[in-house]
Amino acid sequence: MKEKIVNSVVSLHDMTSSYAEAHPIFRGVSNESFELLTRFGRSIIGNKEDREKLSNYLYTVDSETEEVVLTQFRNRSMPYLAFDPANEWEWLAIAQHHGLPTRMMDWTKNPLVAAYFATAYNPSDSDSAIYVIRNQYAFGQAPLDQSPFRIETTTVFHPRHVTPRITAQSGLFTVHNELESPFECEGLEKWIIKEECKIDIAIMLLRYGIEPASMFPGLDGIADSLVADYGL
Repeated sequence: MKEKIVNSVVSLHDMTSSYAEAHPIFRGVSNESFELLTRFGRSIIGNKEDREKLSNYLYTVDSETEEVVLTQFRNRSMPYLAFDPANEWEWLAIAQHHGLPTRMMDWTKNPLVAAYFATAYNPSDSDSAIYVIRNQYAFGQAPLDQSPFRIETTTVFHPRHVTPRITAQSGLFTVHNELESPFECEGLEKWIIKEECKIDIAIMLLRYGIEPASMFPGLDGIADSLVADYGL
């Protein structure tokens, strides 16, 4: 994986501009040490570590657990949905956006959105990063007639805009079959955002309207934006 250094707003702009002829997708992480693991993959790894330490640890987290948990999510969430998700892929996308660990990983077609997630939650304590896949079409598109739990290779899922967040964040997902190993692929880059320029990038994003109210449509996002605006 190729690494590049972002040490200013200008260098971030230049790197983004260099992809003008490509079809990139971006993922921002608040610490550059974070690997490309799905949240459910991290759950499996953490569960194995717990079971090794505690002889009476009862729970086993594996791929079967993921299906059971999604079924429970579907059964309990129906009263809160104004529409009927079309398939398991859409259910996974909704669960992912509401905090349930899944085999999906969030990406965006907007580099400013990725920069927001790279800088908003850890503004100055360490370097952060943006992962970039140069060509999203190098992956197969999600086979919607199959279960996402039965895929044999990483695929890309372009969801319907079933939540306001997906629309606001220009969101899409990679969906993974290998859950316990960090994801790598041809053309993957890691842009390391140096600690000293993260605040400058955050200010730039605010001027372009990339803030909690735009990233998280609704009352929570509005409140978070007001907290930031008035230093509360």
